[in-house]
Amino acid sequence: MADERLSEQTRDLVVSTNEPAYRITASMGITEYRKDEDIHVAMERADRVLYDAKRTGRNKIIIADQEGFQISFG
Repeated sequence: MADERLSEQTRDLVVSTNEPAYRITASMGITEYRKDEDIHVAMERADRVLYDAKRTGRNKIIIADQEGFQISFG
């Protein structure tokens, strides 16, 4: 899945070659825009799962699926 590849690539990214080596961590909240949905509703859903990911750990991806459930990686 694209979300897992993005997460792996982010974890493997080295920001500095100087010591100490810094690494990037990223939490993501992903949703899809649903037909005839107000864009603000989709943005609120994405924001909600992003903050769920941040609250529950680093390098985590949470996806809001069509039924409103959350799928978690990381």
